Amino acid sequence: MKDLVEPHRSNLKLKTLEILGLAQATPFVADTAMADPAFEELAEQLVQVTIPSTWDALLFQIGHFIRTKSALDFDLFLEGLNQLQNDIPNDYKRQLKPYCKQLFSRFWDIDYMRSFADFMHYWIGENSGEKTGHKSDSIPFAQHKLDWMRQKLASNNCLPFLSTPSHLPFYLHPNVLIKRLLAYEQKKVAIEIEDLIVACNRLLYQQTDEETIRLVKTLKGNYASAMQYFLGAKDQVRPTADVLALWAQVTWIKQPDQVFPKFEHTSAKSYPAVVNPFEITFEIVVDKNEYATWHRMFLEHNWNYTWCRRGETKHYPPLFYHTAPFSRTFREAIAFQLSLTPQYIGPLLCRYIPDTASGNEVPEMENCLYPMQFVMDNRLEVRGSGWLYIAVCLLFEKKISRDLATEYVQFALLNKKQDLSYLADIIGRLLAAGYAPVNRFIEYLDRPFVAQQIKKFQFVCLEKTLEHLDGERLPVNSKKLVAHYVEVSAQLQSEVNQVFLSKVKHK
Repeated sequence: MKDLVEPHRSNLKLKTLEILGLAQATPFVADTAMADPAFEELAEQLVQVTIPSTWDALLFQIGHFIRTKSALDFDLFLEGLNQLQNDIPNDYKRQLKPYCKQLFSRFWDIDYMRSFADFMHYWIGENSGEKTGHKSDSIPFAQHKLDWMRQKLASNNCLPFLSTPSHLPFYLHPNVLIKRLLAYEQKKVAIEIEDLIVACNRLLYQQTDEETIRLVKTLKGNYASAMQYFLGAKDQVRPTADVLALWAQVTWIKQPDQVFPKFEHTSAKSYPAVVNPFEITFEIVVDKNEYATWHRMFLEHNWNYTWCRRGETKHYPPLFYHTAPFSRTFREAIAFQLSLTPQYIGPLLCRYIPDTASGNEVPEMENCLYPMQFVMDNRLEVRGSGWLYIAVCLLFEKKISRDLATEYVQFALLNKKQDLSYLADIIGRLLAAGYAPVNRFIEYLDRPFVAQQIKKFQFVCLEKTLEHLDGERLPVNSKKLVAHYVEVSAQLQSEVNQVFLSKVKHK
């Protein structure tokens, strides 16, 4: 009996173990090294992208982008066209007609697809004088890059875009970026600073080698000091007004938990994640009428566009990408938007937090799906208040969001070895305030985890929840929290806090 039960002991309740006569046996010690091999190190996963190098490949790329609508396919098309400017056949307009028919025959609800259709109109000579006026508040970079491509075609400038990925799914190797910058300097052509900022957001700066450090030291532009700091050739932060947004970006990508007092004397001193890490406050407010009761989350500065708050959502200058200056978007466009700032994604994730965890409409449900899916699929690292988004997904009404968040927490604990005490505190505050039903968290506790790191995290979550509970206003099923607290503490051989238990026991 013992041999049969042993592999499953960590998931059995104390009462079950007592019935099986195993409650007094040696406590089960879970494996502490159960990282998923599928989540191997990024450096071992890097695969180079293939930029279209022939006209036929470029045509295929156009069709592929229309199908996928992905940021990578968008970038590869533009870079391919850029490099093939001198190889465009005379009858290119005729060859483009099938693709233009796909674009022009339907209404695009994704703004960058409308901008792409505008560009194709221009390229084939229809409405070539002016764009049709589409403006993107969610992904302005897409429109800007198409505008730069127009300028390149007009001037026959084949210098590469700085932000085009060199490796899947959207990453850029530092050696590639520095060589691109040097090519601009050699030709004495000014760069687009937004293109460089996006490139830095996508940069695998940890992959900097000796050759890259040697090359970065030879840069001459006003961005040189920021890039030299970013890639380790210098260790001093010296922000200047002309490239302030670039400095603010690279410092927080490289040292996301640091404090940078150098920015206190700049115009960006009051922006989030410039002087101090991104930490946004929130409160849970009961919204009640004769029909229903909601527990709504209100973020500082109405960060998540809560409709029932009078205050306007606060935004910051567009080039400060790490402050999430864009409007929210939806579905496929969310992945495109997030791919522009994958190295410091927390502020943008918080834009997508629904104000309530139950009774949401389709857009709110998608806001807890598409960003969470993107973060998990690409193994992005979340820091600071970005964990608030993960906590909401873990407690959200749709199970697919809870499943994704659960998988991500496991990845962060086992593969990234992160300390998630901050996340545990957020979960505790949300549950104690009634933001989401306790049973959703109980579902998480009842999953068949065996890794001790996860059990320890669950124990901290339970402690934080009980710590934040108001003994006079307990959430429904709070006694289940106590039962699991006792269970997990026994599994970990930890002492229970009697003060926490007393909040619930006297009821």
